[in-house]
Amino acid sequence: MANADHDRVETFLAFDQASNMAVATAMLVRSDDGQRGEVAVSVHADYRNRGIGWELLSFVAEQARRRGMRRIESLESRANYDAIELERNMGFSVAPVPGDSTLALVSMDLGMA
Repeated sequence: MANADHDRVETFLAFDQASNMAVATAMLVRSDDGQRGEVAVSVHADYRNRGIGWELLSFVAEQARRRGMRRIESLESRANYDAIELERNMGFSVAPVPGDSTLALVSMDLGMA
């Protein structure tokens, strides 16, 4: 039913201990050369502004570093100001996406693994 490839793709879930409800998810996808990772984080609207996104993104960045990736990236809608600001505060850089003014490429160098 499912083909798990934990070397290339990993999904992480965050749960609310009180309700056992999944409140956030993050995905890390490794590039073919293993040097870069693409990251996507989503937090349930009722659980935003509690530090969950920050913690989950920090956790994923550390997982990427441990797996030998030197850079992580994310495509963000320019309208998603909160996510872009959070990533900037974490040390990510923000660049335009050539040919698409609605998107931003957000990236962080992880240094030597």
